[in-house]
Amino acid sequence: LAWEEKYWVLEFDESGEIIWSKEHGGDVQNASWFSINPLPDGNYIAGGYLREYLHYVNDTLFYRQYGVISKLTPEGDLIWHRKYTNAPMNVHEDIFWNVIPTSDGGILCVGTTRDSITHQDVWVVKLDEYGCLEPGCEVIDATQETNIPQSDLSVFPNPTDGIVNIELKDKSDWFKQIQILSLSGQLLDDVQFLPTYRTGIFTTNLGKYAPGVYLVRVRTNKGIGIRKIVKR
Repeated sequence: LAWEEKYWVLEFDESGEIIWSKEHGGDVQNASWFSINPLPDGNYIAGGYLREYLHYVNDTLFYRQYGVISKLTPEGDLIWHRKYTNAPMNVHEDIFWNVIPTSDGGILCVGTTRDSITHQDVWVVKLDEYGCLEPGCEVIDATQETNIPQSDLSVFPNPTDGIVNIELKDKSDWFKQIQILSLSGQLLDDVQFLPTYRTGIFTTNLGKYAPGVYLVRVRTNKGIGIRKIVKR
């Protein structure tokens, strides 16, 4: 897949002249913000979608489309960017068409979610000020004590050229959040899962990252697990 899209935000003066222009992303094939609204702290919140292409199976292209929100400074610089998924991949598509601040300091996202060729629903998600479905999603701690047994969380293939499967062996458990971190603890990717996502396996693509060792931090209904993954 040779093309790429970026998130693009601009500020204009009263005469329509561009004051500044900022681009974000560039490692995905489809990405758009559809709304941007001011926050009480002087920053902005933007909402839209991101489509991540994964791989071909028997000439069928598999992808995952997330609803996304991004917090921006008044100058258009990115403070944080989060992705949300409602169900498994391919025919499923999530989009946030509008995101607005709420009176309690949180964020309300309104969009659509489609889980088949013909079935589409209105999608309404309430988040806290950090974009969390549950408190604490903003925490980035690669040294945190974990309590998911080694045998209950599998990350494969390892090493990988890009595609990674993250699987919960305990069928009574489910994903709440997956983060990809550098060894130094820098957050590279952040996905949150709606309660409707009860599939025990998640596939993502590390192809955009440089070869090296990364951390996969998984938060589930039963605890936290951290695994190392080698990207070739």
